[in-house]
Amino acid sequence: MNKTFCLWVSLVLSLMLCSCIDNNKMLAPVQQHEQHGPGKFYAQEPARAPGAVASARNEKFPAVINNYIVEKLSYPELEGYQLCYVDWLNEENLLVVTQAYPRFTDSPDIRKIYSFNLIDRSIELICESDIEGDSWHFRLKRINNDSFLFQGTNKCLFFNKHQVEKEIAYPDNAFEVDVSYDGNRIVYVTPEGMYVSKITGESPIQLDKAIAMPESRPAEPKWSYDSKYVLYSTYAAKSEYKVNIINPENLTKQTYNSNDGMLGYWFRNNTSVVTFHEGIDNGENITSQILIIDAIERKIIDLIKDGLVKIYCSPYKNKILYHYIPCNIKDGIFELGRLVLWDYQQNTEEIITPYFIGIMSSNFSPSGDAICFLGLYKQDENYDIYIIRKAKS
Repeated sequence: MNKTFCLWVSLVLSLMLCSCIDNNKMLAPVQQHEQHGPGKFYAQEPARAPGAVASARNEKFPAVINNYIVEKLSYPELEGYQLCYVDWLNEENLLVVTQAYPRFTDSPDIRKIYSFNLIDRSIELICESDIEGDSWHFRLKRINNDSFLFQGTNKCLFFNKHQVEKEIAYPDNAFEVDVSYDGNRIVYVTPEGMYVSKITGESPIQLDKAIAMPESRPAEPKWSYDSKYVLYSTYAAKSEYKVNIINPENLTKQTYNSNDGMLGYWFRNNTSVVTFHEGIDNGENITSQILIIDAIERKIIDLIKDGLVKIYCSPYKNKILYHYIPCNIKDGIFELGRLVLWDYQQNTEEIITPYFIGIMSSNFSPSGDAICFLGLYKQDENYDIYIIRKAKS
């Protein structure tokens, strides 16, 4: 079991509309709240005795789980490096990032970034870079069909046809940086608050202030796909947390109260967001929440889960992909994790992987027909690349 997940415990969100200072449709008040209990599971397994999951695993890959095929890819082992991020360049090629292992603090932390062809299983080195980050902070964004940007915590790389064209460092005091999908602007947090500026850091405009840092500050800003809006949380003293959607052009903002900070992603329609809490310890169990804010329909939809939940990517249409880890705090039991697809319109959930010790960097393909992720299946192995596809009927 990956002990890191034991730290992913936070308070369950209790969301309600706080204020709205814009009268356009995108930022209209949310008026409905639709709560879902645990969704219907297709072919859900019977309950197991505590601790039985780890000892019962013996899948051979490719594995078939609820009509989904999970394939383990043969990726060339690179001596001294391990996989740390994977995403889709297109339907036939993956972007694969590796980092030095073991890592030494007194040496440059170099990442090697590759294109991995799924047809002939060949790899092509795009670049070696001192870009910083991990599977949570790295993001691949498509500017157009042939141009991409890859963002880390200290800089972003622009590349075209597998060649880096330029790299741009972030402002010195900036953290939690997110680059707009058109590649023109960044939004970031400093000790003074949250700012938007040109990609080079010029002409910054303050979007929100920090008070008594770090007790009260904006956090985790994320651009919408059309580069017009920013989603972010406000971490405040005395558990007064907020979730916000702001228009950087006119500073109009939609604000929601919550009991804890939230991490989230935009839907590709640019009008809805999904946010999640990784879990709250109620003494006997951990309860997590996934929540959707629909700014056009003016309603909130949420899903309550017993266990730990983590989302690594934006939804695809009406489907949300999340990493789910059952757990029982009273007995001190944390089971292994699986990936689950939640269709929030149908309120159904599909388990789509076997149990894994660790899962990270899961992403939908551009068509939504496949999912890639990094998985640790056995304790004595490294993370490997896996692909999930729906079995043909």
